[in-house]
Amino acid sequence: MAFDIDRFLRDAPLLTAPTKKVRVPELKHWFPEGEEPDWEVRGLTGDEIARANDVNSRIEVLRDAMEVIASAVRSNRGEALKEIMGLSDVPNDLARHFDHLMYGSVNPQISREAAVWIFKLYPVQAKSLIMEIMFLTNNGPDLGKLQDSTVTPT
Repeated sequence: MAFDIDRFLRDAPLLTAPTKKVRVPELKHWFPEGEEPDWEVRGLTGDEIARANDVNSRIEVLRDAMEVIASAVRSNRGEALKEIMGLSDVPNDLARHFDHLMYGSVNPQISREAAVWIFKLYPVQAKSLIMEIMFLTNNGPDLGKLQDSTVTPT
């Protein structure tokens, strides 16, 4: 049986990335009192994966911008900014993970700076979130939700 491209193109706009709540008890301090420390993540889109994988060129541009800022303020602020933004001498794999966590976080939604700090202070929990994001990404959209929304009335 051949791939039904027409059906795929009809259904594709209705598909959404699957989400999952991941328990992060180590981060409980930063959740409202009485609320479970659940971090909601989702699978990534192809565009988000490509952007994260293009980390080398983006980092070079941002590093250059930070150098200009540092020279303009004539201080170590530029170096501090580079570290906060994860632009110092960070392995490319880790820099990609910053983006994966930023893009894949649903609740809370976070900035790249927040992702850098989470990896810096809670690397095991950050890696756990990344693993769940990549698991969801690998599995693709939740087709069960699609079937409910595309049933043809009889």
